[in-house]
Amino acid sequence: MRVQPKIVVLLLSISLLAAACAGNELRSEVAERAARSTTTSTIRPTVSTTTTTTTPVSEADPPSAASGFPPNWTPTPIDWKPCSKDKGAQCGDLAVPLDWSQPTGPQIRLAVGRYVHSGSGDRIGALFINPGGPGGSGLNFLFGSPFNKDVTTKFDLVSWDPRGVGQSTKIDCGANVARFLDLDPDPDTPVEQSELDAGGSSALADCATKPAVSALLSHVGTDDTARDLEALRIALADKRLNYVGFSYGTYIGQRYLQLFPTHVRAMVLDGVVDPTLDLPGLLAGQTVAMTATLDRILATCTSKQGCGLADPEAAYDALKARVEQSPLPTGDPAHTVGPAELAVATVSAMYQPEDWPVLLEALQSATAGDGSGLWKLASQYYDAGDFAAYAAITCLDEAHPVGQAAYRTFVDQLRAQSPRLGGSVGNEMLPCATWSVPSQPHPELVSGEGSPDILVVGNTGDPATPYVWAQHVTQGLSKGHLLTFKGEGHTSYGRDACIDAMVNAYLVSLKVPTEGASCSGGGGSAGV
Repeated sequence: MRVQPKIVVLLLSISLLAAACAGNELRSEVAERAARSTTTSTIRPTVSTTTTTTTPVSEADPPSAASGFPPNWTPTPIDWKPCSKDKGAQCGDLAVPLDWSQPTGPQIRLAVGRYVHSGSGDRIGALFINPGGPGGSGLNFLFGSPFNKDVTTKFDLVSWDPRGVGQSTKIDCGANVARFLDLDPDPDTPVEQSELDAGGSSALADCATKPAVSALLSHVGTDDTARDLEALRIALADKRLNYVGFSYGTYIGQRYLQLFPTHVRAMVLDGVVDPTLDLPGLLAGQTVAMTATLDRILATCTSKQGCGLADPEAAYDALKARVEQSPLPTGDPAHTVGPAELAVATVSAMYQPEDWPVLLEALQSATAGDGSGLWKLASQYYDAGDFAAYAAITCLDEAHPVGQAAYRTFVDQLRAQSPRLGGSVGNEMLPCATWSVPSQPHPELVSGEGSPDILVVGNTGDPATPYVWAQHVTQGLSKGHLLTFKGEGHTSYGRDACIDAMVNAYLVSLKVPTEGASCSGGGGSAGV
């Protein structure tokens, strides 16, 4: 499934049904948590009219030839204007090359937003944030930012819709995407498999026939997005990059570290994608983590009086079989709950533990014939990001099985691993099997040699970006520091006051946590 903190953000969403992230999060959870939060710890910055000074930071060296960033590239200044969506926000556009190897060739548009820091003291710089996906809107995430005044008084908050996404030059593949997502993602008959194969091959086929879109398809990989991030840093006249990436946004951060390691001042990677894994490896890891999370969700029903499901595991399996035969009504004639909606609702609830009891209640209602609760959870996930961009970026970034027969063999392995979720998780990325653009993977751990300290945040219960990925990525970084959240849900920042305090201290003062530092939840609005 998508890898992104859920707006739902948010794969790598991977998840692929699940992911993040790295390649597949389907939605961005941090953004949704922030948007829904009513705590006073989430304070949006406002435009400051006070003249401030910038904390001294040395100028970054010119980019190396290996970075693929053209020397002496000069941006057209961003014309910042107030945004109508949110008081205090400013928006603008930055033109960047479609192909960074041809800097004077065709240009594309990046939609950028910011809040100017709200403090009267020294300004550290811009803090760039990305919610993940691929396909998550950075602008939507910015407008619901989880950062509090410890950060917003020191930094301008900046985000952007990455190439191919949202208000930037966008990938638009037409109505076949929705038709594919409506199909049973876990087919159990030859007819259903044939329908899914046809849907997978046609889902994104229109992309390649639209001249304005087809030229973009081979240039939406994460390395190009990392170069766009460098262009944004230059455009905002920041000497070094300050960056927080969630879920798939951690992959953007890692690729930036690979290309521009000495250009970083501070970087936080929360909900980490492991870049050494190909698409089957990523989805297999997500399948294991998501299955374990579903087991824990159902176990809370077993231990809770009044849950309404005497045997939650048996009830879930019976419901899965039931919707295969007859979709459930939702109260809306336009929507029913079939196999696809049940799978998506289940994954959607995993991203934040507050939705665990919501899922259990929805399952109880569904056993009585009412699918409205499951549809509400599923629609959260569907609304989180753009599937066309998600798939196009994932298929380009990740090595994957080519051809539907090879892909079916892979999904059969996931299904054997997890009868409840394996088919749905794997088949979300079935369009990759017949994708027209060859993949451009970078299956390597990033060392970031020459970078400053990098803070990696891992959640032991993360269903979309398993904790072992954070451990592996930290081991590869030359100056990586792992901060552990012993909790549930996808990503950690904005979920627990202990995590927030240590991340904020690092961003402001470059103070890294002690080795082995961890937080156990319960200290913030979403701690478990």
